[in-house]
Amino acid sequence: MELQRIVNQEMKEIETYITQLEKRQTLFPEGKLNIRHNGNSVQYIQRVNPKEKSGRYIKRREEKLARKLAQKEYEAKALSILKKHYQGLQAIGEESWKDEVRKIYDELAVERKIMTNPLLETDEEFITQWFSEEYQGKVFEPNTPEIYTDRGERVRSKSEKMIADKLNQMKIPYKYECPLCLYGVGVIYPDFTLLDVQKRREVYYEHLGRMDDPDYSLGAVRKINSYEKNGYFLGSELLISLETIQNPLDMRGVERLLERRILHIF
Repeated sequence: MELQRIVNQEMKEIETYITQLEKRQTLFPEGKLNIRHNGNSVQYIQRVNPKEKSGRYIKRREEKLARKLAQKEYEAKALSILKKHYQGLQAIGEESWKDEVRKIYDELAVERKIMTNPLLETDEEFITQWFSEEYQGKVFEPNTPEIYTDRGERVRSKSEKMIADKLNQMKIPYKYECPLCLYGVGVIYPDFTLLDVQKRREVYYEHLGRMDDPDYSLGAVRKINSYEKNGYFLGSELLISLETIQNPLDMRGVERLLERRILHIF
């Protein structure tokens, strides 16, 4: 347990750096910095296209551009190293030996599986057991628009349908509005309860779709605070997406979020 705590702490710290560096990479100028020595002087060259033979000479008054390009290359290398170490810690934290043992059973021929008892619960068994737990979702009020997902479930908004269909497409097990009891609040109904199969845990996903409404946004903040007071932290056990009238749901952003937090793909 102590090892797991240390590994988780290291992973969170590295995740913070990775998020910051990935965002910064999008803000740097295009191209790379080449440095040439001409006698006792140093010349800085910007090469936007790798096939360029010469590139563009950076003038003395453009020193800031040279500094940004140098910083960009440094941070790109640091980002690569951080991702490599994150994956290594992830393997330790997730007890990858279990994955390897499960894989032995998963790869057996059907005839051998019938004759064999697996040492560990397979992913399929884990998912099946999770889905077998019945629950009563939140009741729909009369005259509520009828919107259905590709799985045939009724949801409350077009954005929730888009999210549900994306989860289904990405083969991420989910339950819609499965009740959850929060201390100090009572029973709530998260938009989606996701199954993180790799880490054998549940993750809650809330889509906050009316953030331009002041009362709604205040309620959203209270909801996030309630989750965190119960040990479900934003970016780990709690995922959110935001939407306003001027800023509709970004499904590419949702996909990247799910890849990173549920499928653990960088």
